[in-house]
Amino acid sequence: MVTSPRQMASSGIASSMALRIGRLVWREFQTHPFDALLTRRSSRTEGEGFAHILIGTSVVLKPSVSPTKLNESVRNAWIRLRYYAPLIALRTRQGKDENDLFMTYESSKTTDVAIKWAGDTLKWEQEKKTLDTRDIELKERWWGTHDHWNMEMHIGPGTEGTLHFV
Repeated sequence: MVTSPRQMASSGIASSMALRIGRLVWREFQTHPFDALLTRRSSRTEGEGFAHILIGTSVVLKPSVSPTKLNESVRNAWIRLRYYAPLIALRTRQGKDENDLFMTYESSKTTDVAIKWAGDTLKWEQEKKTLDTRDIELKERWWGTHDHWNMEMHIGPGTEGTLHFV
């Protein structure tokens, strides 16, 4: 029986299969040509910044919403989106070899995992900036692939009374 990502890789399980250990699901990205491209391009030394994709918008909330209500609403929406699109809750982990990357997803029948994930991936910023400035700053502090969430949501005030969701 395969009980670890390393055993999964050495057992010849195809990249389209996954291993479940408790609530954690492991999938190795290595054998499929597209997976291999992602593996090479995601490394910090080759294709630096290649994986940075920004999707951002500016909104004006009318009537204005209290910071507490905004925080709660955004957190609930982010957790709901995780349910409908689990891809946003993937984490990349490095294997033993340089080109071994694993994508993991932790599931739960309760909200405990999703609430912790939302706390880790929702980034509230206080400084007013343009959307372009936020994009450039996020690219400058790109976090690489080792043991990080693959997606984050950055929320912060924009110029002229807008609110950015990036």
